[in-house]
Amino acid sequence: MTIQLLIIEDEAIVRKSLKNMIEKNRQAITVYTAADVYEANEYFQLAPIHVLILDIQLPEIDGLTFLKKLRQKQPDLIVIILSAHADFSYAQQAIDLHVEKYLIKPVSREALLEVIDQSIKHVKIIPSADHASIQQALNYIHTHFNEPLTLQELSEIVHLNTSYFSSLFKQSVGVNFLQYLTNYRIKEAKKLLLEHNYSIEEISIRVGYKTSKYFIQIFKEYEKITPNQYRKQRHSKDNGVYPK
Repeated sequence: MTIQLLIIEDEAIVRKSLKNMIEKNRQAITVYTAADVYEANEYFQLAPIHVLILDIQLPEIDGLTFLKKLRQKQPDLIVIILSAHADFSYAQQAIDLHVEKYLIKPVSREALLEVIDQSIKHVKIIPSADHASIQQALNYIHTHFNEPLTLQELSEIVHLNTSYFSSLFKQSVGVNFLQYLTNYRIKEAKKLLLEHNYSIEEISIRVGYKTSKYFIQIFKEYEKITPNQYRKQRHSKDNGVYPK
């Protein structure tokens, strides 16, 4: 099974350097990067992240505040802090949040790789056959998200007992089937809102909701604003002109 690692670092040069270094020296690790916690949330909603490398000084929401909220959903996530802050109070907060290691920048390549190697030993490895089934399920969701989908239907497609598949899915992805499906639909809806001038009714159908009323309800529950408000806010910088 491939280990999936996410780096949250606001400095682009550092972010790219860390990604390249890890990928070059540890081919079995897939590395994702995010500049802030909002971008990071997209990965947590759509991919099973096993290891997180987290900076403390981030725009808008600092790393430790983000980690406190993240721990409620992912208590077993392996976290490595990589920060310029050597203050003991930060280290103490990190310990309280069950951080695997607190590293001070700059850190050597050897030191970081050693910590990563030690960390991934604690990752719960899913049998390859089960991993293949989950990947098949994810691929099916990605191509059929706009259709009615149920947990039972998906478990039958991958030839697994529904109860076992449900447990395996959450263990592998980090969220349950319905949460993942909803997250993916909302992600696709946001793309349609920004890239096309479709009506809300049409977008709701395109992402798998029978009525726009229910789509708006779900969208607002996840994004805290309505689809129209999201579209207007994101396009305000472009003077309301939709991208071609």
